[in-house]
Amino acid sequence: MKMKRLMIYSAIISLGMFYSCAGPEGKKANIGEADTIIANTEGADKYAVNPAESVVEWKGFKPTGQHNGTIAIKSGNLFMKENTPVGGDFLLDMQSIKVLDIQDSVYNGKLTGHLRSADFFDVDNNPEATFVITQIVRSKESKTSYTLTGNLTIKGISKSVSFQTDITTEGETFQGSTPEFTIDRAAYDIKFKSKKFFDDLKDDFINDEIALVIKIKGEKSM
Repeated sequence: MKMKRLMIYSAIISLGMFYSCAGPEGKKANIGEADTIIANTEGADKYAVNPAESVVEWKGFKPTGQHNGTIAIKSGNLFMKENTPVGGDFLLDMQSIKVLDIQDSVYNGKLTGHLRSADFFDVDNNPEATFVITQIVRSKESKTSYTLTGNLTIKGISKSVSFQTDITTEGETFQGSTPEFTIDRAAYDIKFKSKKFFDDLKDDFINDEIALVIKIKGEKSM
C-alpha cells in the first residue's frame, strides 16, 4: 500500500513539474525599434496571398498549461525577383482569433472574448495587425531558407521583428512556412498578468512569450 501511495505521489509531482515547465519551445524572435526603410520591390513580380490557404497558428503559456488557436491572414503580397523573395506586406484579421484546444463552447467563448478584449489585443479598436518586410537575407545552408525582418504592428505599436522562414515557388505559385518562434507580448503593451508589469503575481502569471507558426500560400498576381 505504501509503495502504491508513493507511486501516486510521484505521478502527481511529475505531472506538476510537467505543467510548471510548460512554455514555448520556438526560437525567440529579435525585437527592436521599427525600421523606417522598407524593402525595395521595384521591378519585382507580385504574388498575392490566398487567405483560404494561409494562417497564423499561436500558442500561449502559463504555469499550469497552455492554449492554442489561429488568426486569419486577411490579405498579403509577396514580391519576387527570379523566384527569390525581396519584399512583402501582410494583413492579419485580429477579429478572427480562435481558440482550438477548448471543446466546451462556454469556456471557449469566454477565453476568446478575453483575448479580444482590452486586456489582450483590444480588437474593437485594433481590428487588424500588419507585417511589412524591411529586409530578407538568404541562408547560407539552404536556397529556400531566409531570415525575414519586418515591422510587425499590433495594437498600433510597431516593432522590428526577425524570424526564419522557408519559401518555395512552383510555376506561378508559392508557399512559405516558419518554424515555431516567439514574440514578446510585453513589447506591444499587452500587460495582463505579465511579470514585466506586475511583481506580485507569484505563480498566477501568463508567459510574455507567444509562440507563432506562419503558413502562407498564393499565386502570381496578374
